Amino acid sequence: MKRLHWFILIFSSVVLLLFVIGFALPERILVETETQIKRNPDAVLDYLADLRNWTEWSQINTDYDASLEIEYSGAPVGVGSVKTWEGENIGGGEIKITRITQMPVLHYMLKPKGTGLLFDCKFEIRAAEGNQASDVRWVVVTDLGMNPVMRYAGFILKGSLKSEIEKDIEKLRTVLEK
Repeated sequence: MKRLHWFILIFSSVVLLLFVIGFALPERILVETETQIKRNPDAVLDYLADLRNWTEWSQINTDYDASLEIEYSGAPVGVGSVKTWEGENIGGGEIKITRITQMPVLHYMLKPKGTGLLFDCKFEIRAAEGNQASDVRWVVVTDLGMNPVMRYAGFILKGSLKSEIEKDIEKLRTVLEK
């Protein structure tokens, strides 16, 4: 009986310690990457403002999931454009362009279905090489809230998200420089 008592005491202590540490972990994920694209900022913005173009470079396409179904709604291009998708392998979700500001900066929200997460994202597009190229910075942020389990999951999510956006921004550069 003493062994069981000690086991329960130690196990409970470890669980409590992990729970407390979870609250000390970051409550936000911030991932960013950048590249230079040999196209002027207006051309890059025009391309990104049309969500139909995103299947050429993002991982939300039929190359990754043959069962993928994509629908577009809202404005045809720019603020208010919405892309929703559902697939067996990559799941579902929604992207909505929320605003375009000076520099230019294209802001959008990404909501993966069934995760409870909402990503606040943006593409910052700066002129380079006398306006013949663009420095494109992609920023993705999400709030993990007060859930310590989500904060632990944030470590894994941050690494995989960083890898995904680095691949995607290189594909974007390749597509736009053709």
